[in-house]
Amino acid sequence: MKRNVVVIAVVGLVAIGYYFFSSSSKPEEVIAPTVNELPNLNIQKTDGAVTSLANAPEKSVLIFFDPSCDHCQNEAKQISERKQVFRDYAVFFVAADSMKNIAKFAKEYNLIEPNFYFAHAEGIDVYNTMGPMPSIPAIYIYNKKKLVKRFDGETKLEEIIKFL
Repeated sequence: MKRNVVVIAVVGLVAIGYYFFSSSSKPEEVIAPTVNELPNLNIQKTDGAVTSLANAPEKSVLIFFDPSCDHCQNEAKQISERKQVFRDYAVFFVAADSMKNIAKFAKEYNLIEPNFYFAHAEGIDVYNTMGPMPSIPAIYIYNKKKLVKRFDGETKLEEIIKFL
């Protein structure tokens, strides 16, 4: 009888130890950073200037895109047709593509405006700063440097306008 109590105690201690040590050795779940303020992401604009989006104007729209993406192209067409609705915002189109392709995209969709900026950022830097983006374009609207709304994927311009 005494031996059964010892065996049960040892098995219990092993089970408790296994529980604590195995749960602490599991890899931590990757949680996307919350980007409630303009992000500290360095970008290189098409004019060669390097800046941080944290220094962007209080009212900014960040659009993460890929020049070869059909959804991004459709979004650009919508924006190009109604550029005036963004007149009070600095609009940053940011891609991990080559500067040549980024500049070509800006020209092709007639988005050359004083308040529109096209820039390159390394994909890993965007991921580390903004977290995963389920689909592109990913659009972030900021007012007073605070996030107002995020859209993932192609979004009707009427929906975006509601948050400007």
